[in-house]
Amino acid sequence: MSASKLNPNMYKGEERDGGLLYRNQKPTSARSPHWRGKFYIKGVGWYWISGWSQGGDSDFFITLSLQELTDEQALKFCKPKPAGGGRPSYPPQSNYQPKNQNGADSDSDIPF
Repeated sequence: MSASKLNPNMYKGEERDGGLLYRNQKPTSARSPHWRGKFYIKGVGWYWISGWSQGGDSDFFITLSLQELTDEQALKFCKPKPAGGGRPSYPPQSNYQPKNQNGADSDSDIPF
């Protein structure tokens, strides 16, 4: 089996490597990974990435493990982002027109 290539990791229309790793908030056992996430390898596909914190304060490190995502998992957990990155534009675009103190539209005060 190979990793799913559905919904590739895209940035500005270009496929790229990358992913995210989060602290595991819901471990199911003492052996559960401390960190979980997804990672996309360009041309290869999606992988689950798991990490276990090791060592002490001065020699802290994380051991990692990769597991292929299936097509079903990629459809569920790796949804494509909306065009433009999916972030709202700032300042928000609206048809709001401020009114002056007597309640009229502010544009009505302009003499031309």
